Amino acid sequence: MSTTVRTWADWDEVEEPGHVQMDLLGHDEGNNRGQFAFTLTVTDYFCEWTERRAVENRAQHWNFPAIQEIRTALPFPLESINTDAGGEFININLITYCQQEDISFSHSRRSRKNDNCLVEPRNYDLVRKIVSFLRYDTEEDLAVLNQIYRLHGLLFNYLYTSQHLAENHREGSKVYKKHDDPKSS
Repeated sequence: MSTTVRTWADWDEVEEPGHVQMDLLGHDEGNNRGQFAFTLTVTDYFCEWTERRAVENRAQHWNFPAIQEIRTALPFPLESINTDAGGEFININLITYCQQEDISFSHSRRSRKNDNCLVEPRNYDLVRKIVSFLRYDTEEDLAVLNQIYRLHGLLFNYLYTSQHLAENHREGSKVYKKHDDPKSS
């Protein structure tokens, strides 16, 4: 099973929708014992379209169907997937699926959050700010989280504007950032 490593510097070449970054975020309220829900966040690099699904745990048994469901919800064809280096993503099921569906698969380096530079901030902005740091571990919790994500997705993807970081540079301890013009997904 061979996969490609994609770093933060490799995203400049993306010029069309369909190239997504994926990440999982746990809802354990600081107690990672037992089973608890995770949110799968998928963000397109070009237009920042974001889909989220709550899954029962981080096992590929739950993530793979959520990835397939998100693929059908995207308003553009899925061309490539980039994940972190966790086993919930780098497994034979997802890699085989990507090969069969002609979807390019890559992953970031271990412990390098900058490699998934767009989806990581979404974990805070579109998950933690909305559903907090609480523990979610029942079927009812999953249903409510998914309903919240579907409704908020309509608001975020169709009405909110987003901006890409066009350039940044450092002068001493100060970092100057310049963003492109705001646009809707």
